Amino acid sequence: MAQPVVTLFLMMAVGFALEKKGQMTEDFSARLSFILLYVGAPCVLVDSLQKLEGGAEMLPTIWLGIGLCCIYFLLAIVGSMLFWKKAEANRRDTLRFGCIFPNCSFMGIPLMLSLYGPYGAIYAVPMIAVFNLLQWTFGVWVMGGKAQVSVKKAILNPGTLGVVLGLFLFAMDWKLPAPIGNTVYYLGGLNTPLAMLIIGAQMARVDLISTFRKKELYGASLLKLLVFPALFAAVTLPLGVDQSLLVALVLLGACPTGGVTGIFAQRYQCDTSAAAQSITLSTLLSLLTLPLIAAIMGKL
Repeated sequence: MAQPVVTLFLMMAVGFALEKKGQMTEDFSARLSFILLYVGAPCVLVDSLQKLEGGAEMLPTIWLGIGLCCIYFLLAIVGSMLFWKKAEANRRDTLRFGCIFPNCSFMGIPLMLSLYGPYGAIYAVPMIAVFNLLQWTFGVWVMGGKAQVSVKKAILNPGTLGVVLGLFLFAMDWKLPAPIGNTVYYLGGLNTPLAMLIIGAQMARVDLISTFRKKELYGASLLKLLVFPALFAAVTLPLGVDQSLLVALVLLGACPTGGVTGIFAQRYQCDTSAAAQSITLSTLLSLLTLPLIAAIMGKL
């Protein structure tokens, strides 16, 4: 578990260094994020599912995973609403959003593929499907208010469309023609390196000294990285779920605060500083917490 996490962090370090050298400016990173969101992440999901066989037989596992992910997000939403009641509204909403939504796409997909090989996509799909639906509904409501919620955006976004297309082809056991399949494969290869470079560049723009001194950020990271995943594991372990599926979903939930927190904070004029600092601190701490959680789950 530690090996793929360290590998991801080394790629982040390259992004960190490039930003410090002025080669990954905020505008450039934003453009890369767009490419990643609209091209890289959907393609890597479709490509991963294209490599698997026996789609119809594995669909029950995916549906079970979606149900379990709903439990995870319910616990995270209810739990996050208990904190920061006295904080300024924009900061409160940003911290709550960051505790609910993990980096299950940019960091979670590479992690699953590193741990489980091509079959890691089966475990990533349920979390990403629920994540996308919730971030464009409940997430928008938290950050921007009820008036900003759009069902259309919840359905017609690249993450959801990639999951739907990938699952449809997987269930029908249809393979894309070679030219299209190869294109999807190469574009999907952008996902891991681009995501890690972007996260590293984001970390380089944050005042690390200030970040390490804020107790509320440690509290938010504790909830995100340990408390909510532990609650999820405690609730689902008695259900007798397949261990590989359960461990994968716990690890996906235990991924650090998602980069979408910063995007939404900027878009809906919330606390962008709290978003960047939460992403940075939780990402750094996840180097310790992810292997720890994997070790504990492996003993159960």
